[in-house]
Amino acid sequence: MFKIKHIEVFFMDYQFKKHLVFLPILALVGCSHPFANSNSNNNTCIDETGRTYNCGSIGIGAHSSAKTSSAGLYDMHSDAQDPTLFRTNINFQLLNEYIQQMSKELNDSLIQRNIRQPIAITSFVNLDSTLRQTNALGNQISEYFLTELPKLGLPISDHKITGNIAVTQKGDFAFSRNIEDLKKQQNIGYILSGTMINNDKGVIINARVIALETNTVVASSNKLIPSLIVKQVI
Repeated sequence: MFKIKHIEVFFMDYQFKKHLVFLPILALVGCSHPFANSNSNNNTCIDETGRTYNCGSIGIGAHSSAKTSSAGLYDMHSDAQDPTLFRTNINFQLLNEYIQQMSKELNDSLIQRNIRQPIAITSFVNLDSTLRQTNALGNQISEYFLTELPKLGLPISDHKITGNIAVTQKGDFAFSRNIEDLKKQQNIGYILSGTMINNDKGVIINARVIALETNTVVASSNKLIPSLIVKQVI
């Protein structure tokens, strides 16, 4: 959160009367984002290529170059000319925010097809010779898609539902990864899945929706998840 403080400044003009001047000073007094703390020099920014920056050197740190008038007053106009304050490629994002963007891209393609049959979502896998290896990131990606796509009006099927509620002393359960517990007949027309590719900047996520009858890719999206975010998941 950014707060605006007003500082009252009095000065004497010896040729005229006293004037009271209110100068609104923008004070960056804090940021409630998980990647920020009270010390602006330690804030971390991520750009769209996955590179990380010290926020003290861009935007916030640039304030130190602002000019001061002869009366010792802060010149806000010099900040307004600082292009780093308006950079659009600096992101404070979490994993689910990347999935929200990808969900929107997938929906833009699917909405033209008037999807009626449900979409099942599986774990995202490492791009290797087996296509059977996943991890916490791959499972979390599928869970976020399972949450985001219904918000856009797409029919989603959760194939891990057993059809029964197991009441135990540890809790009540409706999900299972045991194939014997799952429904034998699943009403599924499409699969959403994808691959994960590691590089020095992070992990590239390639998502696609595939029609089961024809194996046709009907929608796709990809994003680079920066290493800083991936490390918080894996």
